Amino acid sequence: MQTLRDYISWCESRDEYKESKNFADPKSWGWRDLGNRTLPELDLTAQNFVANTDNGYDSSTDNDTLNAWARREFPDLAMHDTRIQRQKPREAVPPHIDFKDSYLKKIARVHPQILEMPHSLKDPCVKVWQVFIACEDRMPGQSIVINGTEWEWKRGDCILIDHAGALHSTANESKVDRMLIKMVAIEPLDLVNIPSVLK
Repeated sequence: MQTLRDYISWCESRDEYKESKNFADPKSWGWRDLGNRTLPELDLTAQNFVANTDNGYDSSTDNDTLNAWARREFPDLAMHDTRIQRQKPREAVPPHIDFKDSYLKKIARVHPQILEMPHSLKDPCVKVWQVFIACEDRMPGQSIVINGTEWEWKRGDCILIDHAGALHSTANESKVDRMLIKMVAIEPLDLVNIPSVLK
């Protein structure tokens, strides 16, 4: 039986981008439409970003406003980790799935008992949500492809993706940065005092 501890160790010896096709599910449901959301007040030009920290994307560093918004929009989830991803012109991320071992490590630091729970990509002990919310209307040349289907978005459009099953890729062949809110959260565990935001 593989535990979450074993799974995290297994992830550390794998390359998501080189090996994803071996673990992806071609019959995955891909993505689900979660409607259009009213975004928080965001000055995208004033955001501070750390380069290439989130699977090849620049990632926002001041996320308190985003996490507060995510708690209101998704109150049935817990441990919200919300940030803006910036993809610059001529950048692309190849097809991959997300193992989410770094995020699961954060949860385990708060609740180490889950490390001994059975866990796998197909049958996780923690149900992780990965949600994309568009900050701006899609520009020609910008693409997000999930399980072979391209997502066409407008500002505020929101989708849940099968991050562990569906191959997904992005590219920005436009002349402007592509901004996207990415929220990762979990369905609440049967644990006491689970926090709503991960620091």
